[in-house]
Amino acid sequence: MLKKQAVKNRLLTISLALSLMLGLSACSGLISAGPDEVKVADYGAYGSQLALELAEKYPYRSAGSDLEAGARDFLAAEFKALGYKTTTQKFTYSNAEGQSVPSANLFVRIEGAGVERTDESGTVKKERRQIIIGAHYDVSVTAAQGEQAHAEAVAAQAASETAAEGQNGQLVDDTDSFPTPTLADFDGIHANASGVGVLFTLARQLKGQKLAHDIVLVAFGAGTADYAGAKAFVQGLGDADLDRTDAMYNIDGIYAGDEVYVHAGQNSVEAGNQKNYELRRKLYEATDVFFENKLYTNNQYNLLTNQSSIRVPLEDTGEMAIYREWTLHRSNHTPFDEAGIPVVFFESFDYNYKTVDEMKESKNPALAATDGQIRDTAFDSTDFLSYLLTNTAAQVSDDRSDKEETIDRLTLRINNTAFVILEAIKRSSAVSTAATTTGG
Repeated sequence: MLKKQAVKNRLLTISLALSLMLGLSACSGLISAGPDEVKVADYGAYGSQLALELAEKYPYRSAGSDLEAGARDFLAAEFKALGYKTTTQKFTYSNAEGQSVPSANLFVRIEGAGVERTDESGTVKKERRQIIIGAHYDVSVTAAQGEQAHAEAVAAQAASETAAEGQNGQLVDDTDSFPTPTLADFDGIHANASGVGVLFTLARQLKGQKLAHDIVLVAFGAGTADYAGAKAFVQGLGDADLDRTDAMYNIDGIYAGDEVYVHAGQNSVEAGNQKNYELRRKLYEATDVFFENKLYTNNQYNLLTNQSSIRVPLEDTGEMAIYREWTLHRSNHTPFDEAGIPVVFFESFDYNYKTVDEMKESKNPALAATDGQIRDTAFDSTDFLSYLLTNTAAQVSDDRSDKEETIDRLTLRINNTAFVILEAIKRSSAVSTAATTTGG
């Protein structure tokens, strides 16, 4: 068995080598465009580099912890570097032991030009409407859990080395074995540093643009604590701000699941085969952007909706409804959903199963120990996922030699998800480009 640091070094070396070999032409997460093609989502590596730095510096940023506070300061400094004025919304929540735990949301407001509305008399007026985009920055794994896992790994390492000594005292180095991570390797790159990467990519792209809507970008604290930050944010809006909110976009763990899915809220679901179109219109705007820009063909980015035909009981009435274009997963969009706001929820998962119980984040056999779950497990590790997904992409590249293939899934998914959200918002917010103004 390799020493822990040797395992990490080996993973990093393999990942970098394959990245250089297979991805030199795709450093921005895009397929090279032909002379008559226009690149879309060509946002570079800003978002993925930010996600990697967040994960590396603040791996155990659990709700209410010092590392969560450090991560928040890190993100506030990044917003400032982009030229934004931030507002910190402090709140407390009760943990499982009934203790009051402090956390905070961090947000910026980008003032829009106003949304044109026609009143009953036919008069066109501009109204201040807003769209909220959010991602939680905390994780569920604590520093204490990481330290315990590290201590156990050190003890296991020592025992393994003793047992592996040969007759001549030579250590057997099994470098061909597939390295299995522990919580000592955890850093939350998937859930939810990747979502934060999308949020900040949008912040960067919105500079120099003035949309019709006010845009509020929120980094939610305590998202893993029953989305306490999102609940506090909704409670802080008040009736007037809730009434002028046209949509909420939530990004949660888009990196490592098999496919990227986008959902409408449960508030759009009605009994039988019915749905509330107005509450799903924002979802369809997002999927229209995906199809019209041919993101799968051009960028190897796939965006799916849950197309299950399963019928499930609705939580409020118990009536059966078709499980399609929405998810039972609750996240930071849930408080907005419950407040009647149209929501658009991005995550990576695999809904292509015959029962709800079979559905999982990934069917990759390397994740069998958790039945395909990545978030909240030792598999949510930059080193491990880089190794796993690089090798998976290498196999895809071998099978598709007719195209240049990117292997940088983190950059690809962050950039293209940000592009879908931005272009979907522009469909209802487009005005002439002007300087962006910000407020606290």
